[in-house]
Amino acid sequence: RISMHRFFLNSNDAVIDAVIKYIRGHPCSKSKVTLQNFIQENITLLDYSNKVNTEKLITTGELYDLTSLYDEINQEYFNSSLKIHITWYGERYHKHKSSVTFGQYDNFLKMIKMHRILDQALFPKFFVCFTLYHEMLHHIIPPTIDQKGQVCYHNAEFKLREKQFKDYRKARSWELTNRNRFFHF
Repeated sequence: RISMHRFFLNSNDAVIDAVIKYIRGHPCSKSKVTLQNFIQENITLLDYSNKVNTEKLITTGELYDLTSLYDEINQEYFNSSLKIHITWYGERYHKHKSSVTFGQYDNFLKMIKMHRILDQALFPKFFVCFTLYHEMLHHIIPPTIDQKGQVCYHNAEFKLREKQFKDYRKARSWELTNRNRFFHF
């Protein structure tokens, strides 16, 4: 028995052939790329953002208010066109971990989650804004599939747009200079 998402109902013969090869365990690189491209094109169309309970989203931090930062960035870089949920997640202090993901974008929920570790004076506003801008870019620039069938979230277009952030160099430099301080509070 095979269970597949309903978006496969609109697939062509090449996609069905790629699915069959995948199921049989013999996908060639061409069929893998065909399948990955089809999935990526269709998955970005899925929208479960209406399932988000907006009353449970937390946007006010001790230092930074995500809503006001989001509104500033949305206006300056996206002409206030983006409609994305946003919230803080995680613990503010992160002593026992060696790494953390500062921000995440959930395409299905159309939501950005910013790690609470950023809600501290150690992290300057320009860096928090850059992290938020980076996640907002994920909303408008979908991942691409390379020739090996691998998903590329930070493709050439993404990297080009990322560099358009006014404090891009300053944020990247600050991150490199301070990365050893992130987890020693």
